[in-house]
Amino acid sequence: MASSPVPALRNFVQRSRNHRQATAAIFRRWITPVAITVFFAALKLLLHLVAICGYGYYRDELYHLAEAEHLSWGYVELPPLIAFLTKLIRLTLGDSLFAIRIVPAIAGVLLVLLTGAFVRQFGGGRFATAVGCLSVTMCPLFLVWNHLLWPLAFELLFWMGCAYIMVRIIDGASPRLWLLFGVLAGLGIENKHTMLLFGFAMASAMLLTPERRHFTQPWLWLAGLIALLLFLPNLWWQLHNGWPTLEFVRARQQNPKVPVATPLEFFGLQVIGLNPATFLVWSAGLVWLLVSRTGKRYRVLGLTYIFTFLILLLLQGKFYYLISAYPMLMAAGACARERFIEQRPSRGWMKWETMSVLVVAGILSAPFALPLLPIDTYVHLTRVLHLPREIPTESVRRGVVQEYYVDMLPWESMTATVAQVFHRLPPEEQSRTGILTADFAEAAAIDFFGRRYGLPKAMSGNLSYWLWGTNGFSGDTLILVGENIQVAASNCRQLEKAADFYHPYAMPYENGPMYLCRGLKEPLPVLWPRLKNWGSVY
Repeated sequence: MASSPVPALRNFVQRSRNHRQATAAIFRRWITPVAITVFFAALKLLLHLVAICGYGYYRDELYHLAEAEHLSWGYVELPPLIAFLTKLIRLTLGDSLFAIRIVPAIAGVLLVLLTGAFVRQFGGGRFATAVGCLSVTMCPLFLVWNHLLWPLAFELLFWMGCAYIMVRIIDGASPRLWLLFGVLAGLGIENKHTMLLFGFAMASAMLLTPERRHFTQPWLWLAGLIALLLFLPNLWWQLHNGWPTLEFVRARQQNPKVPVATPLEFFGLQVIGLNPATFLVWSAGLVWLLVSRTGKRYRVLGLTYIFTFLILLLLQGKFYYLISAYPMLMAAGACARERFIEQRPSRGWMKWETMSVLVVAGILSAPFALPLLPIDTYVHLTRVLHLPREIPTESVRRGVVQEYYVDMLPWESMTATVAQVFHRLPPEEQSRTGILTADFAEAAAIDFFGRRYGLPKAMSGNLSYWLWGTNGFSGDTLILVGENIQVAASNCRQLEKAADFYHPYAMPYENGPMYLCRGLKEPLPVLWPRLKNWGSVY
């Protein structure tokens, strides 16, 4: 008589259940929130390593390399931290693309690790950690910011670090942590003055929440004193030099080429730059911080975001000035989404949906944030898909590639053209020939690449180059580079076109003729004050 299949089937089901339980136990043991955080931090580092030498030096990177040769406690548009950091990188690692970009890439890794710590502090589990870290890892603007050596790469850490300390203090950590808050805030101010806006917004938010109690304790005031002491060198430099940063800001605001965004445009550009797929994450985080029962204890963070948003609207700031406030919202939103899904088992499918949408959106946006594709392939892709070339921040003439990539491409080619003009001159004339450019990027490129071509240091009336002066040139012979050289050209006794520069992917204002000026009507040091240009959008 054949045995019944029922016991065998029952045993099979039991073994399958045991196998699933064993697998789940292994998953719980090894796939922890910390492991998930480390995975996404490694993924972010890998993305930056793959693209680290893509296309070339960015205009701001060349400028910071020039600032590192003119160390000071301030610059026209920036505090000094980025210049000192660049100098340290050049002394220790060199000035190759890999050398200068590995540091902001590491800052990006730290940002992901800090996001994971935020999620755990909020009480989030594996899914929340994955959502928060993935949102930060694949966010297009965060990829851009951590790809280049510039202050934006580190502003994310300073804002996020201060917010994390606030959360730790809310959760009962020692109030002595305010001292570390003061150090981060002070260094953040020396990195970018927008840290002052974030600090003011957070202080205002504290007054409207139970965290106002900290104003009655000494630690918060000591933190403010530490931040002030760290900011003091730049503050003294500003005072000694006639407040150039304020003059720069006023000049930019008065420039008709700088558009003023409406509140809706200001908000919409952030949604696009952060990747629209992350909107459901960080917007949920804002709501969770402001109104939910579990999140409202951290309401000070939500109010800090709102106050910073309103201040930037009032001051007509650029949309990306607010971007550093979003990692904390993404961490909060990931926790909110996890709690929403886990309230009902029938919503379990939403975990896969959330992760899938974030992954697909991140992959599709990555080539527009990192130079992962050959430039010709990238241009062809944008044309085939009829995609916009960029998120507009300035109302200037555009090239055929988004400005972020264009500003990596033409500099060495432009310097080579200048070198051809320079070396056609008789040797005795070369010794007294200076190079005057329209904007800081052209001058910085000539300073950096010109070493290979035997060129003298360049001059410009744009930004801090104006403060650095004429390099000892009297103006007997000048090579004029760039568009806005009318003042210099109108003061030339003999002006002739010396070369035509053209790069297929350069901005229109970078292409064009270069001129040779012989004999200024006034000595260059006398003419120099009229060449001052602090409102340029270039």
